[in-house]
Order: sequence, then C-alpha cells, then structure tokens
Amino acid sequence: MATRVLIYEDDVIASMMLELMMKDEGCTVLAKKDTADDLVGDVAEHEPDLILLDIMLVGEKLGTQAAVELRQSSNVPIIFTSALNDTDTLDVINSLSHAILVGKPYDKDRLIAAMVQLV
Repeated sequence: MATRVLIYEDDVIASMMLELMMKDEGCTVLAKKDTADDLVGDVAEHEPDLILLDIMLVGEKLGTQAAVELRQSSNVPIIFTSALNDTDTLDVINSLSHAILVGKPYDKDRLIAAMVQLV
C-alpha cells in the first residue's frame, strides 16, 4: 500500500510506533508533528493521502478542531488515533467525511483495516 502519510501524535513512543507501522506497510511518512495547529497548511504543503491524527495534542487546537477546519479546504482521509471515545468526540468524528477512529492502544490490524477502508 503506497500511501503518503502525515502523523500528528504528541507521545514520542506512540509516534515512532505509528511511523514504523506505516513504513512496514510501504507508506511514506511525510512528517511527524506533536501539534495540529498548522494542519491545514501542512496538508497544502505535503499533499498527503492520509492523516493519522491524535485528538489531545500539544498546542492550541484539538485534533478534532483542526480536522473540522481542514474539511473547508480538503477531503483527505483522517484516521483519528486516540483513547478518547466520549459522545462529543464521536459526534465530531462521525460528522466528518472520510474519517474514522482507531482507539489506543494501537493495533496494527485495526489500523491497516481503517486505511484500506478510507484510502
């Protein structure tokens, strides 16, 4: 699966694990960031096929807030990678096109299945 991926994860170990999973699947990791404050600009610059996006990140914006802003200019698929699964969070994710939640802890099979579904 040759896919160009942006990773947004503030936990260094989780970020490295996601990067390894993506590379094992033949994906190119374009960038890894711990904040989604510049998500819209990053997508315009890198033109990814997929975004892996945590919700609780460093910076001003939640991943869900950045994703809502992104949908004004791009429909790139987003896999939210988060332990958050409260009603408000799920409502936001479900309102976004081409978006799905894969909860933590990460499971490679679930992550790959989500990728196949979205990309």
